[in-house]
Amino acid sequence: MKKRTSIIVGIVALILDQLTKMLFINKNMELIPNVLKIYYWQNEGTIFEIAKGIKLSLIAMESIIIIIPIFIYLIKKNKNIKDNMLLSLMLILAGAVGNLIDILFRGYVIDFINIANSINCNLSDVFLIGGIILLLILAIKQAINKKFVKN
Repeated sequence: MKKRTSIIVGIVALILDQLTKMLFINKNMELIPNVLKIYYWQNEGTIFEIAKGIKLSLIAMESIIIIIPIFIYLIKKNKNIKDNMLLSLMLILAGAVGNLIDILFRGYVIDFINIANSINCNLSDVFLIGGIILLLILAIKQAINKKFVKN
């Protein structure tokens, strides 16, 4: 995957997140009984409602703490960054920015994906977690490759 494609994926992810949040405002529908439903929820906590009740200003700071180092890294490593690394960072960035937009403009995050009647999330959360998982896979792969090169 080319760098340009990774950047486009990140931008499209952010746009999709914002569009789906608008599309599913006040919508509720069961897609797979007891497994997956569209369920509108105003989340005043963090990802998967883990820190419900914590002030949104702290949550906004969390997002900014995620966003700023990624931007600095992208600027410094612009030419040397590998495509898969860029893709993972763009997904993390899209997720963090998507939820930060909600916090700044709505005062809460719109969640609309309900999993097994227990987890509420949105596409920002999915992109954020997906980017983190990809980043972990890349780190593990790099560690394994270094181990085999040494032996």
